[in-house]
Amino acid sequence: MNNLEASQRDSAGTKNPSDPLTATDGDSKASHHQIRPARQWYWFGLAIIALVFVAEAALTWRKWSTLTGDVGAELYLPWRLSEGAVLYRDLFFFAGGPFSQYFDALLFKIFGASFLTLAIFNLIAVAAMVLVLFRRFAGAADVWTAAMICLATIVVFTFGYYFYEGFNYVAPYSNEALHGLVLSVFTVAFLSDWISRGRLRSAMLAGFCSGLVFLTKPDIFLALAACDVTAFGILLFLFRKTEFALKSLPAFLVAGITTALFFFFYFLRVENWHDSMRSVVFGWIPMFNATVIKQPFYQWCTGLDHPYPHLKSILFQSALIVIVTACYAAAFRAIRSRNQDWIRIQRRAVPAVAPVLAILVYAYHWRQSGECFSASFMVMLACLWLFLALAVFLLSTVVSGWRPDVYRSPWAIVVMLITPLLTAVYGADWVECGYSLPLVSLACCALVFWNRDALADRKKFVFPFLWSVFGLLMLSKLGIYPRIWQYGFVLAMPAFVAGIYCVFWLLPGLLERRWQVPAFYFRGTVWIVLMAGFCALFYQSTRNFAAQTVAVGSGGDRMVNSDTVEHAKIFNATLAWIQTNVPPNATMAALPQGTIINFLARRVNPTPCVFWDPNIMSVFGQTRMTSAFEQSPPDYILLAERRVGPIDRTYFGSPGYGRDVMQWIKQNYQIQIVIGHEPLKDGQFGIEILKRMSAPATVRRQPLATGHKT
Repeated sequence: MNNLEASQRDSAGTKNPSDPLTATDGDSKASHHQIRPARQWYWFGLAIIALVFVAEAALTWRKWSTLTGDVGAELYLPWRLSEGAVLYRDLFFFAGGPFSQYFDALLFKIFGASFLTLAIFNLIAVAAMVLVLFRRFAGAADVWTAAMICLATIVVFTFGYYFYEGFNYVAPYSNEALHGLVLSVFTVAFLSDWISRGRLRSAMLAGFCSGLVFLTKPDIFLALAACDVTAFGILLFLFRKTEFALKSLPAFLVAGITTALFFFFYFLRVENWHDSMRSVVFGWIPMFNATVIKQPFYQWCTGLDHPYPHLKSILFQSALIVIVTACYAAAFRAIRSRNQDWIRIQRRAVPAVAPVLAILVYAYHWRQSGECFSASFMVMLACLWLFLALAVFLLSTVVSGWRPDVYRSPWAIVVMLITPLLTAVYGADWVECGYSLPLVSLACCALVFWNRDALADRKKFVFPFLWSVFGLLMLSKLGIYPRIWQYGFVLAMPAFVAGIYCVFWLLPGLLERRWQVPAFYFRGTVWIVLMAGFCALFYQSTRNFAAQTVAVGSGGDRMVNSDTVEHAKIFNATLAWIQTNVPPNATMAALPQGTIINFLARRVNPTPCVFWDPNIMSVFGQTRMTSAFEQSPPDYILLAERRVGPIDRTYFGSPGYGRDVMQWIKQNYQIQIVIGHEPLKDGQFGIEILKRMSAPATVRRQPLATGHKT
């Protein structure tokens, strides 16, 4: 007999109304612990999420982009494709498959080429993804859990701004990453419908979306492919629907292959069949390039450059979560016990609440300030403790005289238990909370599968399990350096969401069902911790966004950047000089990176070399790129300050990194102007503009504070 079918026939005597795993809608009405809202609460939660999304978009409006990162390529490439260029042939690109770039080119073709066009569509795509997450987790858990998951997606990931610009969902460093994530969310939802409702149409839609993800990011597709295989395994081995699974498989595969065939025939119009096939799978080529994997930057990204500190952090955070969870579960279980004289205990505990809170908060601020204790400080601290203890004791005595029932609920004990946790949460570095995600994600997979019988309704098992598998495999791309910032803004999001589902809904129900731990107290404590973390991350992002006040570009291309560095001002000065001194039909190339200037100035780079970095040079070959550059020399060249990355301090033009092309440029081009600092020299930002020697020019150096001179 199927375990899941048997679990649906639980007797009424075995149900616990306060257990999120087994309670029915009728049971939930009888329990104030279980939050399974009526229809109005569903719409109320959705309205709150919508308001947060709109508020975040308004607070960060046009501040999502970066000037020196990869967002320039995300604008320049679709602009050139919309004018007839061919990806991989006319434009060297290796960060993903062809879907995203051509889709963005279609948007430019329909709505016009601008930064705002892509930003608005990305907002719409993220809003649709959040809606799917809300609906699915509201059905798999409850509205409270779904609201927390969507709040995390919006605050932590969609509009997050911690250390690096260009790592948010509105103006990501790679639209392939965003599109792959959004399509994966839809795929997991379709897979869940296919299994739970037995719809062949859902299998076709899941296959179609999987095919699109194949054309975005290989790492995302590999995680999704494992999720697809898991879905077939559930259908075959758990639900025993072999005939339906075999019938659905051809439809799934045909729908998935359709997208690749479309791009194959599209490229076949201008290329031979071999090059067309290569263009379809070009996003996968870097995965088989050992040079790319061995780059210092990739070693840093996966934590392999310093494995022991990362492993230590993972073990420490994981052990801390296990210990704290066990301690609070035991404490809340003791509170539920009827064998304790809580009236007597609570009378003694109440006077200690305020002093403990005050001392812990003050001690944290003292630690942050770095000051030392003194004798006078110790006396003041002791007096403060005694004064607060006396005041709270007298107040509690008066209150108990007025209302003796105030002690019948262990509220003071709960407050005392939560107070130290709040202090620790307040001082925690939430940006580095990702180290705990491997354990939490793995635990989520195990707990969902282990309790598949308790999750009576199949819709409460399939989607969470598929999602947790997807999240765990997505997180594996980060290696032993799991994080929510940088590339973690996409790779860690599914695991983060799975962790909230596990700790906030699944685990409390299991603890209450097996060990009589009150789910209401446990969930309330987790909610407080999560909200504190969201507020801390929101505060850091808001503070960074607030520093962005300098506008670059105009109209639909207007982007607001930080005024704490000279980049935005230098870009404005560069654009002004180009508009004044460079003919509209003149060609221009930015090295090693600076395609954002090509896009904002609407100047074409005649070479296929959009940007130069060690990774793309290892894929296309430095000799080939140099030769392509020399065969189609631009009229103007911009040299912009950029080093390889935070680990490798190599400058462009050094041996093995663009030295040949830099020597050729020095022989054939003449400096026109230097805006800011001289680039590629000492790390200070600046842009140097050069012109082909067919027309001699006089060199001018323009400091940032002076006017434009030529």
